[in-house]
Amino acid sequence: MYFPIKTKLVTKFLVALLVISLALSLAGCDENAAPLKEAFMKNMEIKSSRGFSTLSITNNVPSDQLSQEALAVFSLLEKGLTMEFAMESIDTIGMQIALEGDDLLRMMGLWPYQEEPSIELLVNQNRFFIKSSSDPLYLVFDPADAFAMVPGGEAGLSFAYDPGYTKEQVEMVMALMETFMQDFDFSFSQLESLEEVELELPDGTVLTQVYKVKVDFEEAMDLLLHFLKFLAENEAFKNYMVESMQKPMQMLAEQEGIPQEQKMSPEEIEEFAEMAYQEFQKAILKAVKYLENNSPATLQQQFGLDFNAEETYYLDEEGFIRKTVSRYDIKAEHEILESILGTSLLDITIESEEITWDINEAVQVDFPSEDEQISFFALLEDPGLKEELGEGPLGLLVNFLTSAGRAPGGTSFIIDLEKQVYLLNGEAVELEPAPYMEGESLMVPFRALAEAAGGSVTWVAETRQVYYEDDSVELKFNVGSSKALVNGEEVELPVPTLLKGQRAMVPVELLDYLARDVSIRENMAFIIF
Repeated sequence: MYFPIKTKLVTKFLVALLVISLALSLAGCDENAAPLKEAFMKNMEIKSSRGFSTLSITNNVPSDQLSQEALAVFSLLEKGLTMEFAMESIDTIGMQIALEGDDLLRMMGLWPYQEEPSIELLVNQNRFFIKSSSDPLYLVFDPADAFAMVPGGEAGLSFAYDPGYTKEQVEMVMALMETFMQDFDFSFSQLESLEEVELELPDGTVLTQVYKVKVDFEEAMDLLLHFLKFLAENEAFKNYMVESMQKPMQMLAEQEGIPQEQKMSPEEIEEFAEMAYQEFQKAILKAVKYLENNSPATLQQQFGLDFNAEETYYLDEEGFIRKTVSRYDIKAEHEILESILGTSLLDITIESEEITWDINEAVQVDFPSEDEQISFFALLEDPGLKEELGEGPLGLLVNFLTSAGRAPGGTSFIIDLEKQVYLLNGEAVELEPAPYMEGESLMVPFRALAEAAGGSVTWVAETRQVYYEDDSVELKFNVGSSKALVNGEEVELPVPTLLKGQRAMVPVELLDYLARDVSIRENMAFIIF
């Protein structure tokens, strides 16, 4: 049996389930909320639109109870992000995500670039494009490139990255969601029809009817339990799951270029699809059993869990949802949180707003030209292409993904000369002697950084020699010399090493032989071991 297609199917099913569950958790309602349910059904008719949303997360635990790292993260999340999107069709979408709080990002050493932090994400059928405001090119993830790298794979799996096949899969998911919404019958206890409100949107002033839904922890648990039972028993979902697994395997069995012994027979395909669905159904029923045996009161007592949600919807005269305002309050208390937050308490508020306009109007998403993009899978084949990405965030990401680190789990060092802040894996540390500039070279204390690379350092006072060794590198140099031996080969350093405060100081370029990546920008250095 051909394994890669199964892995692809499992990933697709998990994503499809997530999309369905998120939509149904708000769409399910009976006659007491018929207009709202109809609005969710109406939104299924949206084939093109534009939109804008905001998201922020506020910490409600006193700051002095949090660790410095957790406090920094929450400070950033409270600033939030904004997202503007354009949907040309259900499989052609462009998004611009802007991260607020760039001053905090810079202070934390996470964004050393001059441009304001933002990310552009484009989807064109099977192809994904990503680029930050500080990258010169778009990084492209195209399944066709991946399959082309597999000998014989392009011919055998061509259907899997065909735009028509992808569109058909998306349409199947949309049809299933529509069927689910029609049949789902959960009744919210706190649902209000409020006043009419005029909204000022980019496509004009729109008169809307406002509906508000409130859900407490007990009702949220009831909703989740109701949804899981519905999912486990729903024939439409079962048929979708089985058909979605059978069809690609049947198409694969018809393809040339794949050895006959790797293909599945019709009987094996049917058996595999049914077995996979049964395993999925068992997992759902196991979750149902857990929820039935653990009441909200029990979970509150054991984990301090509490949850409250409030959703406000603005419906236009055609029944489309033009604005959504959301607020979620989440609390928990457990000792396992101490290692993450510095306290056993979690108390956060998640708030978001979204508006939609140009519904089913002509919307165009602009994609980069060939000379503005570079394929991720081409980078895997030719690492020399990484130079074209430069030293922006994508360049660092690709280096991280394509380089094998020597230190267990990987280690990062950030050196901020201007603020004299040094971060080891995000935590502030002291470096003694402190790094400094010698001409155009950054001088760093060798032992502290070399040990972060995962090796051992030996100092021979009589000869003023330093030895470094790890699993793959042997390095030797004499203090005062501008030469070093790396695995027996002599290399030239931009400036001589020296002794300062009884510590060997070396130009950071020497660490190139120990690290995955060494990047220097103005008063900032990034070292990834």
